[in-house]
Amino acid sequence: MNIPALLRAVFCYTILLVSVTAESQSLKIVFEKTTHTPPSRIYDYMPAEAFLETSRYTFIFSGDRSYFTLDSLKISGNSPHTGWKAISSKDVTKDWSTKNIYYRRGNMQKGYALLDKMDLNSASNDLFETVPEFKTILGIKCQKMASKMGGELWFTTSIPYADGPFPFAAPTPGLVLLYRDESYEYRAVNLETGNQSVEIPKYEFVTEARAISLSVDELKSADRSDIIILDESTPNDTWMKFDGK
Repeated sequence: MNIPALLRAVFCYTILLVSVTAESQSLKIVFEKTTHTPPSRIYDYMPAEAFLETSRYTFIFSGDRSYFTLDSLKISGNSPHTGWKAISSKDVTKDWSTKNIYYRRGNMQKGYALLDKMDLNSASNDLFETVPEFKTILGIKCQKMASKMGGELWFTTSIPYADGPFPFAAPTPGLVLLYRDESYEYRAVNLETGNQSVEIPKYEFVTEARAISLSVDELKSADRSDIIILDESTPNDTWMKFDGK
């Protein structure tokens, strides 16, 4: 008897996720973020004639660590009056053994900021409640959690870590593959295994991000692996990728 393609996919992904936890392989997920309402500005010192509607992030989970970084973005709303504007990459490293979260964005090339300790008992977790609804995302069975504020997220317990595309611990008993609220949505669009490791940042740790931020002039000459420069010639509705990502 032929097994339907969907059941084969679910079976294969189940084996894939079990192998990640049992054999310390890495799991790489591409999340696509869609913004429903444009942010008021990109940086505090930069007006937002150009805003981002869609961007893609890479999430890597390996052992008891995860890494989340802005990979590419789609430019929308650009105008002849944009002038110079820099959009920086962001990345977050979580160490579940120490509960440390390390954060950096493109204008913080002088080091990483120790953002916070993961709080698995945060008061904000009370805003979510598990709902007996299920859906399949990339062949993986996920359950819904609904927020009292109107948002929702879908998680899988196949990876039993409260993690996902956020700079903090998720309020779930497993990995989040979809989050949405009235402002934006993060959705997993691709998943694969590999042997990538997640390294703890080898920078001097500081707790004040401004102390390691680059100035506007320094940003203009920064490594293009971390900075995308926009001007009036940048075409709308095109994807721009950070070099080296």
